[in-house]
Amino acid sequence: MNPHSGEIGGQKYRISEDDAAGLMQHHPGSSTGVNLMLGKYKPSSTPGTSRELWRTGTVAYSKSAAAWSGAPPAKVRAMHTGPGSTSTRVEWRASPTATCAPGVGYLVGNSFPTMVTNTPFPMQPNSWDFSAVPVGSYRLCVSIDPYNTVGETSDSDNTVGSLFGGFVEVKQ
Repeated sequence: MNPHSGEIGGQKYRISEDDAAGLMQHHPGSSTGVNLMLGKYKPSSTPGTSRELWRTGTVAYSKSAAAWSGAPPAKVRAMHTGPGSTSTRVEWRASPTATCAPGVGYLVGNSFPTMVTNTPFPMQPNSWDFSAVPVGSYRLCVSIDPYNTVGETSDSDNTVGSLFGGFVEVKQ
């Protein structure tokens, strides 16, 4: 069972961490297959009150200062379902297109977390590097296991991105 996303009538969906936590409480056993997934929801101790962190807003990164103008983008939450633990690569990319897919856009950060079954793992990249990114506005995309090194039951929930273009504005 993959409690975080799936497909109904050809439409993909992703549920919030609140709903996933509730499902795991009612069905705590891990599945027999391994699945990695990413979420961009703010966790909440009050059921039904989580919210998507990347829904709106633009953040700016100054290449000359090598720093964010204000707070960096919110952390994503990685999750591993199935037996054992998993270590894999996570990549953050600035995409000039509306597409968020592994390898699309400019690599701006990465991380190599070890995740334990059914334990959300909040993370940002080890460091941000926009030096190769031209000045402009980009969609921020994050992919877990972008090179498919971990055998999974589904790879469809391995990438998340900001909903609207211009989520990251890169300035000189």
